[in-house]
Amino acid sequence: MIVRARVLELLRGARGAGVTVNRLLQQLGAGDSETERQGLDAALAEAEARGEAVRSWHGRWTAIEYTDYHAGTLRTTARGFGVVRSPDPGQDDLVVPPESLGTALDGDEVVVLRRSHRKKGQLVREKYGEVVRVLRRRRRTLVGRYMTHPVQPWVEPYARRLKVNVLLEPFAGEAPRAGEFVEVAVADIPEAGPVRGTLLRRLGAPGES
Repeated sequence: MIVRARVLELLRGARGAGVTVNRLLQQLGAGDSETERQGLDAALAEAEARGEAVRSWHGRWTAIEYTDYHAGTLRTTARGFGVVRSPDPGQDDLVVPPESLGTALDGDEVVVLRRSHRKKGQLVREKYGEVVRVLRRRRRTLVGRYMTHPVQPWVEPYARRLKVNVLLEPFAGEAPRAGEFVEVAVADIPEAGPVRGTLLRRLGAPGES
């Protein structure tokens, strides 16, 4: 059985050079059977989903710490920027501009690609990055103000760090009043496109007990 821990050990041993799937099979002492290849594919997919490894465009797999990708917890500021602490003590924290957040929300575990540019023939890493994958969502519900609309009502999150509006799915019963606080479920936030939620309960207008 091919386990993720052993695969990661081999990837880290290769450092920044990365390893192909065929080479990994050889190093693991596995044959070229469909079962063994599927086992390796599953281990690599799990490592990728955990933010431990990334696959390059030319098919080589690399441990994430030897790439320009970084996994961590996203924190957003009042201005809408995201910040992900760099795992390298010698590097500044990564700053994610609002337009590069995708659907990532404050508190989510994400993978960020650090930007870089060439200067006098040398590659210079920037402090800015872009969210390329959401590994784990922190929030399953949120509280916000109900915003009326004849076709598509939405909820504006009360937490200023959540820079996203939630489009409400159709619901039965009396609609909340404009500006009323409500709680919505947002369990399935897509990687792209609008964020949709389900109305759970009405919490009353500001100032109401």
